[in-house]
Amino acid sequence: MTKGRAKLYDKLKAEVGHTPVCEITHIDIPNGNRIFAKEEHLNKPTGSHYDRVYVELLEGFESSGTIAPKEVELVETTSGNAGMAFADAAKKLGYKSTVIIPEGVSTTRLEGISALGATIIQTPKHDFVKGAVEELRRLLTVESRKRKKSGKRPYFCPNHSRNPLTLNAMARIGEEVLDDAPVELDMFVAAVGNGSSLLGPGRVLKEYGAEVIAWDPVKAPTAFEMRNPGEYKTTFGIDPGQLGLHSIYGTGVLGVAFPFLEEAIFGTDDTAPIVDDILLVADDDAMESFSALHDRGAIGSKALDKALSLPDLSAAHRLLMGIEKKSVGRSSAGSLAVALKLCEEVKNKNILIILYDRATYYVDSS
Repeated sequence: MTKGRAKLYDKLKAEVGHTPVCEITHIDIPNGNRIFAKEEHLNKPTGSHYDRVYVELLEGFESSGTIAPKEVELVETTSGNAGMAFADAAKKLGYKSTVIIPEGVSTTRLEGISALGATIIQTPKHDFVKGAVEELRRLLTVESRKRKKSGKRPYFCPNHSRNPLTLNAMARIGEEVLDDAPVELDMFVAAVGNGSSLLGPGRVLKEYGAEVIAWDPVKAPTAFEMRNPGEYKTTFGIDPGQLGLHSIYGTGVLGVAFPFLEEAIFGTDDTAPIVDDILLVADDDAMESFSALHDRGAIGSKALDKALSLPDLSAAHRLLMGIEKKSVGRSSAGSLAVALKLCEEVKNKNILIILYDRATYYVDSS
């Protein structure tokens, strides 16, 4: 890598991170507990925790001689914020890029990705992430072979959900929190997703004594089912995924293997598991679906009561946006909902959540 190229990477990396840690102070929090938030939605340049990832990934591949801007077209899959950060990094580093994303995401997000110069390929909504993964495989195999024969740049995927450099970037969230938080943290609450924003900071915070609590949408209990096979059906009387799709992009993907998530839950030969518990969050119309199942006699009253007791994402989002004045997305609200639920059960604990991204990513433009 040339000195000029290295300086560009250093400049881009210096722009990211060091987001503030704030305390949630305008919401009633019981039992002497305190909730703190790492404000990743204030990240530059695109306003999410994924701003930390792609410059570091691409630098790693370039340093090893694997890629160069004139040799490949970058491609990535996303259901959440990765697409914006990926497209931004690719543009600034001189790469052509393609983003594969399921139908149904907000037009604001699609417009933002397109404005950064990326080509967008949308896959059917009903396939969600699995459809995007299949399309990625097609581009990396069939289409890349065609491109090579015709003299065009083949596709290359930095694969953020499997590259260890992603964990290095995410770990800095935890390191910054340890430097900046005004108290010692007892608990860390994180959305599941592909596991990187759970395992990266979670491992750091776990080493300093914090419990790690993960959460899934009740419509897609990915980690919950991995850790507790069969418990979902025992509890609710239905199979995982039977409630239909959720819209908390970046979380809860049934049927896709994510190594970082597996490592967080089960550990490896060299690492211990970090997850202490996995909770479920009521998202979207989940409660209406449970009530309809109960009315039809498909589930019993105990299952309905259990569902009704789940942390309520929508209520937490209203608190964050209205009372706390934090313009953040729905996954952030899920973490707050879990933290508030935990505060009903524990006393005098300091709990950390991440405010993952901006609320504008979830808005359809008119």
